[in-house]
Amino acid sequence: MTVRDNIAGSGTGDLAVLVADSGGPVPAGPVGGLTATVSAPSSRATMLTLVLAAGT
Repeated sequence: MTVRDNIAGSGTGDLAVLVADSGGPVPAGPVGGLTATVSAPSSRATMLTLVLAAGT
């Protein structure tokens, strides 16, 4: 896991943001086993996974 940006939120309504990737090429097909954790605790979360296709 390579962290690209990690911003801790504080106060009401602030966001904690973590942007990370595998740090290198991954094989085609399902890939798992990576965990990313932000530094600010919260009782709510929204997660997003973005998959980019290789250029042809």
